[in-house]
Amino acid sequence: MLVIITPPRGNAYQRETEAMRKGSRVLLTLVVCFVSMGDAQQSRANLSSNQINEQQAYERRFALVIGNSAYSQGSLKNPINDAESMAAVLRHLHFEVTLARDVETKDEFARLIKEWGNEIPGDSVALFYYAGHGVQAGGKNYLIPTSAVIFNEQDIINKGMGLDTLMDAMTKPKSNQLNIVILDACRNELPVRGENIARGLVAFSGPRGTYIAYSTAPGSVASDGTGANGLFTEHLLDNIEEPSLTIEDLFKLVRRDVIADPSNKMKQTPWDASSMVEPFLFNPGEWHLSSRVGPTNKGKQHQTQSPPPPPKIIIRITIVPPRGAGPDIVDEIGGTVSGVDVNESKVVIFALGGSTWYVQPLTTEPYTSINKDGTWKSDTHLGSEYAALLVKQTYKPMDMTTRLPAVGGDVLAVERVTARK
Repeated sequence: MLVIITPPRGNAYQRETEAMRKGSRVLLTLVVCFVSMGDAQQSRANLSSNQINEQQAYERRFALVIGNSAYSQGSLKNPINDAESMAAVLRHLHFEVTLARDVETKDEFARLIKEWGNEIPGDSVALFYYAGHGVQAGGKNYLIPTSAVIFNEQDIINKGMGLDTLMDAMTKPKSNQLNIVILDACRNELPVRGENIARGLVAFSGPRGTYIAYSTAPGSVASDGTGANGLFTEHLLDNIEEPSLTIEDLFKLVRRDVIADPSNKMKQTPWDASSMVEPFLFNPGEWHLSSRVGPTNKGKQHQTQSPPPPPKIIIRITIVPPRGAGPDIVDEIGGTVSGVDVNESKVVIFALGGSTWYVQPLTTEPYTSINKDGTWKSDTHLGSEYAALLVKQTYKPMDMTTRLPAVGGDVLAVERVTARK
């Protein structure tokens, strides 16, 4: 797995706690230098309140999460579970998540990455997560779509999604942005051989202010896991929401746990490379304390406490319709909302057909009511992706659009998922 980070700026980060789906775990593949728990605790103690406030100052967090399991060649057991678990934990950490399952083609990969990258505003946190097959060929790394049949190096280049395309989408249009790329793309071996094809992923570097982490050493493979998730993710999830833990120390703890795990029969050793210059914490910890420290009129230091911020506004799609098309084919879509007055909010649904989003279920009926318990449900025509917008009563949706509205104004939250297969 691989992680890439560049430090950002923005508004206050707010932590909320919420129950994960039973049995969920996240599969990340990152790599870390080994240190003791005592070292991590000492580092955490040395992190100043001002540095934590810098972390809290991030504006918004976005994530694109992809899990590929149903390969026509070399199927995998856990990537879908891993992607769903990752989506859940990232939502806990206040990311707005787009979740995709079993991306079939290179073109579908490219479209998802491009559209997601275009929708992320500057000075945001952007995270890409991928679980599935990945391979290096000719010194470059490629993610493999589920329908690709690979026999040689040229097949990898023609059918695989190059990581350079992903990095371009995340970094070129943005500035002063935190970018995180997490790749569990080296688990087990893709059954293909060639002169320029090698095991696992090749090490590479990102721009200044990046953090790259792999679930296992370059040129090695990682375990798909004997349970519901992979070995690395199991231990990452044990630590990722730990308060006031820097990303470097987080992965050091994970690395220690992976190495010590009795089920680590492949001698999997996480690995990392970093050019970070500022701290990053998935969970800054005491987020309700402003901890503004500065001189008083007597020249002394003081610390102030601010009231807790309002709850995080979230919309989820929990009932995902299948993929399809046609004006007479409909199915059920549903989900939940939180952080709003349900009497003052509504849900607007869109389905993607081709490159156009169409409001659902009808242009004459564009709103879905929210129940008192925060649940919502509606019919929708089928598409390749679905989106749900949590909006104010005054929001007026378009009948169709080539780009989904962003959060802001009357749009309170957005959830986007790929169709169920």
